[in-house]
Amino acid sequence: MDVKSYYSNAAAEQRAEAAERLLHGDGILAHALARGKERTTLYKQNWQEVDINEVIARFAPGSEPKKSGVKVHFVDPRGQYEILADVAGGYLRIQDIAHFPKKRRVFVDLNGNDVRHLLVNGKLERRDKESVMHLTHFRIKKRPGMKGWM
Repeated sequence: MDVKSYYSNAAAEQRAEAAERLLHGDGILAHALARGKERTTLYKQNWQEVDINEVIARFAPGSEPKKSGVKVHFVDPRGQYEILADVAGGYLRIQDIAHFPKKRRVFVDLNGNDVRHLLVNGKLERRDKESVMHLTHFRIKKRPGMKGWM
């Protein structure tokens, strides 16, 4: 099974589990899914669209996916990167785990660069949150838009 299939199955399972829990009075997962969807609706127009299979092949080849809440984690076996795919929002982020401790999560762009700062007139300036999000959040392509889809 390719990465996109695993991710899509995880998303379907999370939606089904949220519905089941909701029937029993537990709305926590449903609320988390709704928040992810809401974030995506607000910001997705600014996010670049990517093929999740290509991102995983580049940053975390050979990784084993692990579900945790509304996220699917792909940890690079070499210890360089962790890809966090949000099943509710349909987006992913790439975290540099080699250069930054887990408590200081630093997300990178598609070139693996830390984009929190910008060089302006020879001085480093901190980018605003929305600019960083634009460079570190990526919408996951739907199947028909992916390479190799027939």
